[in-house]
Amino acid sequence: MNILKDIPWEYPIESFLDEACLSRGSELSGEGRRFAEAVFPLVRPKAVYTDVRADCSDEVLTLNGVSFPGSVLNVLFKDCGRVFPFVVTCGDELESLPLSDFDSLAYYWLDMIKGAVMVQAEEYLRGYVEEKTGKRPLYAINPGSGGDSYWSLRQQKELFMLFPDIRGAIGVTLTDECVMVPNKTTSGIYFTSAVPYTTCSFCTAQFCRDRLNPPAQIS
Repeated sequence: MNILKDIPWEYPIESFLDEACLSRGSELSGEGRRFAEAVFPLVRPKAVYTDVRADCSDEVLTLNGVSFPGSVLNVLFKDCGRVFPFVVTCGDELESLPLSDFDSLAYYWLDMIKGAVMVQAEEYLRGYVEEKTGKRPLYAINPGSGGDSYWSLRQQKELFMLFPDIRGAIGVTLTDECVMVPNKTTSGIYFTSAVPYTTCSFCTAQFCRDRLNPPAQIS
């Protein structure tokens, strides 16, 4: 298991204020700036990934002894040889931040900041793994993509089995409902493909501002 704890990120306060629609010079803008100045020094994005052989046989994918039945992973990975499971988080340092010390919009602002950091951290990790392994481009598939008919969210538990003591490593935990904590955490498996791949093609979410392309028909 490889652990990354010094992931660089950048989110200028002015960009935060713009994205939060806070007019310069307003009282609320000043509160937003005060909040960002308190939060930014605490942000510590982290990630783990591992390099494993993809054993695709009998319609079941097996990674390092962990089986993923009933998904399309064995089809996607059949020619990959090796794949790279990962978990990326905005960091757990903000979970105990006393938001009551700030404006009521602080809950929304914190979610914005955590989300922006997570996206940057995942982009950094993908490039890092590409550089270290020489495998590029890498595509990612995430648990829950396409629902149970594609890759069930419940197999988040199997994915986490590939990372011993992930809580101790990067502060991420998994609930009984397979929800990751902190909330701005993402997981999945990087893989190579001769055909460009995007999870959006198989995501069933009807309304998503981050969708890259329309859903494909799952057969």
